Amino acid sequence: MQPVNLYSFRKKVSIYKKYFQKYLRRVEKLKPEGLDILAEQLNTEVWQEVDCLSCANCCKTMTPTFTPKDIRRISKH
Repeated sequence: MQPVNLYSFRKKVSIYKKYFQKYLRRVEKLKPEGLDILAEQLNTEVWQEVDCLSCANCCKTMTPTFTPKDIRRISKH
């Protein structure tokens, strides 16, 4: 798995921001069946492949995602 070049990604986002926002507004109006289930499955698959210790950028820029299992484990300490 190849690491993401965050500088390049940020630059592409700024270039295509208008198009991305237009796309998201259009997608928000659609209500495809099973989207929530698919998103949950994909989220689980992606996080199985991500090594947070190698980057930690998500934790620097946004709130981490905690599962109920994580919350129980953390609360014991």
